[in-house]
Amino acid sequence: MSMSNTQINQLVESLSKLTVLECIELKNTLEEKWGVTAQVAVAASASEEKEEKEEKTSFNVVLKSFPAASKMKIMLALKKDPIKMDMAQLKEATANDTPNYTLIKDTDKETASSVATILKAIGAVVETQ
Repeated sequence: MSMSNTQINQLVESLSKLTVLECIELKNTLEEKWGVTAQVAVAASASEEKEEKEEKTSFNVVLKSFPAASKMKIMLALKKDPIKMDMAQLKEATANDTPNYTLIKDTDKETASSVATILKAIGAVVETQ
């Protein structure tokens, strides 16, 4: 049994006139008749969204700012593992006119977290993206 466009439009028009309580009653009746629940679709959708958010595997570590008094400590930290910056990179990263300097690109979560923790302990403002 297929419906014509006219029949579908009439059904939509009829459904549009239902009150909220009538919509709930219709939903419950259809769930009972078809043996389904609307919550399953909502739960599946929420689960898919959560999986999409958890999929991020590549992170950037950005040096936002640091106290001037900590500049030498920051430079020493940036020379060590896992960053290992050379002198030119250190100079660029710690220049006063270079806010939001990306220290590491496309690293794993553990490394990004480790670097951020080390630099924050020295007083730097670091963001993991």
